[in-house]
Amino acid sequence: MTDLPELDLPLTYEETLSKVSNDIAKMAEFIVPVTAFEEQIIQVINDIQQSGYILFLYGISGVGKSTFVSSLEWRAHIPIRKIVNINASDLSDPEQSGMKLKKLYYKINQVAREDQQSKSPKNKDKLCIIIDYLESLQEEQLPDVRALFRDLNGLLRTSPVLIVWPVTEREDLEKMQQYASSFSSTLFHKRIPMMEFTGPPVEQYPKIAKNTISFFNHGRTYHDFQLHDADFELIRETYDEKPLSSQIIRDYLKEIKLCWEDKTNYIERIAKTVPKPTEIWFIVCYPEAEEVVSRFAKQTFDVVDETWNADYSQLSVYTRNNQMEADWTPQRLSLSRCRSGETVRADSTFQILEIRCR
Repeated sequence: MTDLPELDLPLTYEETLSKVSNDIAKMAEFIVPVTAFEEQIIQVINDIQQSGYILFLYGISGVGKSTFVSSLEWRAHIPIRKIVNINASDLSDPEQSGMKLKKLYYKINQVAREDQQSKSPKNKDKLCIIIDYLESLQEEQLPDVRALFRDLNGLLRTSPVLIVWPVTEREDLEKMQQYASSFSSTLFHKRIPMMEFTGPPVEQYPKIAKNTISFFNHGRTYHDFQLHDADFELIRETYDEKPLSSQIIRDYLKEIKLCWEDKTNYIERIAKTVPKPTEIWFIVCYPEAEEVVSRFAKQTFDVVDETWNADYSQLSVYTRNNQMEADWTPQRLSLSRCRSGETVRADSTFQILEIRCR
């Protein structure tokens, strides 16, 4: 019987990016554009002249914020020249408390200045900087937070850059807006100071799932994984009934994968591949076998099943870094040698069988 193919369906942006070898443009083959939010981005960018903006992108985890922002780079009608991601988690240093936000501003400033020097005067498209993995400032010192927004205000007054800052908790969003507004209201676009991103429409969920399956499974369609149109639609219908805050594309993809697991008995098949406990039998064949083998056996005559099981306390002196290690090579890990030249391995479950040879 032919083995069933395993469904490859990445559930996170990081996993997806890794599978496309960080070639974001490949994601265009399975991502469905979210035009309603693209229109908001275009409005903000079109109003950037000499000064830039910060745009908080609020949305719960798993709704597709990172995927959406990455997709802007290959959407030709969106006037973004280049997207630069700054991973804030890389800026932390346990030995330099309070330096993360200073390093973040330095990096943003460096990217903005280098872009101004290298861009063509005829190119009116804008630079977009994404601040990744800094969705809360609660752990940062208040003076450091204030200094960051003060410095960003100074930078954006003379730099036509859009800084997109993803945030997952509304409380964090409100606090960050408050900190920034204390320096200048011009940090934000007047009509769109933030975007509340809810992800792709629920009716697009089946299409996204099918496209993703085809892309990551070497051209196989969902039918090859015993999935049918009805499966996608039945799960989608359950999302129609959920509140907007619970309509999360990542959760939908998880349920599609669970559906495949149930249909193919995936968990049961995985369980069958788990190695069983290893039992090794050593057969020592010569007239004095009992005398030699008994030194390495438990000899517990009150428990018959244990009588000829290996005694690790006796074998241990022959293992690596012990007194009778001898001249074994590193490849012969945890081996001990009997007088007969037979070898006994001391790192598994043993049965030592003694056979008399007459």
